[in-house]
Amino acid sequence: MVFNSLIFISRWFAFDTIVSVMSVQLFLMTMFNQFSLRYLFGLSFVTVLFYMIDRLIDLKFTKSNLNQRHFIYRGHSLLLVFSLSFLFLISFLFWLTLDSNYQFKLLVAFLLFVAHIFLNRYSFYSFFKSIATAIIFTYVMTVFYHLNFPSWLYFFIFFVTLLNLNFHEWMETEKAFHRYTFIFISIMTLALSFQLSFLVVCFCLFTISGYLILRYFSQNQYWFELGELLYSFPFIMYVLFN
Repeated sequence: MVFNSLIFISRWFAFDTIVSVMSVQLFLMTMFNQFSLRYLFGLSFVTVLFYMIDRLIDLKFTKSNLNQRHFIYRGHSLLLVFSLSFLFLISFLFWLTLDSNYQFKLLVAFLLFVAHIFLNRYSFYSFFKSIATAIIFTYVMTVFYHLNFPSWLYFFIFFVTLLNLNFHEWMETEKAFHRYTFIFISIMTLALSFQLSFLVVCFCLFTISGYLILRYFSQNQYWFELGELLYSFPFIMYVLFN
C-alpha cells in the first residue's frame, strides 16, 4: 500500500524527470564551477510543469503510445488543477527572480514548447517529436551557462537525451526503426563523451548497456523509471568522480 502510494506520487510529479534535470544541472555546475540551488530547484519545477502539460495533451488529443504515466491523471481532476496551479505559481515566481536576459531565454523556451504542443496534432510531427523534445530540453538545461553554439557540450547533452527518448519509443512501439536509430545515437553519444574523459565513455557504455538489458532481457514494469535513472547515470558519475 505504501509502495503503491509512493509510486503514484513519483509518477504524478515525475520524480524521475526531476532526477534527470538535477543530474544535468549538477553536471553543468561542475563543468562551469558554479552552484545555485535556485537554478537547481527552479528548473526542476519548470520542467515538471511542462512535462505534466505534455502528458495531458497526449492523453486528451494525441492518444498514441499512451501508458500508465498518462493514465495516472484520469479521474483526479481536482488534484490535477491543484498540482498545475502549484507548479505554475512556483515556476512563475522563479522566473520573476531571474535577470531579464534569462527571463527572455525561458520565454523563448515556453514559445518553443507551445509550438511543440501545437505540432503534436499533426501525424508528420511524430517523426521529429523526439528530436524537437531533445532540443527544447537541452536548450532549457543550458540557459544559465555561457555555451558557444555549436558546442560539443551542448551536443553531448542533446544526444544523451535523444538516446533516452529513442529508448522510450523503442520500448513503446517495438519498431525495428528505433533499433537502428538507437545504434546511431549511441555511436554519436560515445564519440562526444570522449571530449570529457575515457571514464565518461565507460559511464555512457553502462547506460547504453542498461537500455539494451531493459529492452531485450527484462519485463520490469518500472522500465520507464529505470530508464530515467540510466539517463542520469553519466552526469551523476561525472560529478562524483570529477
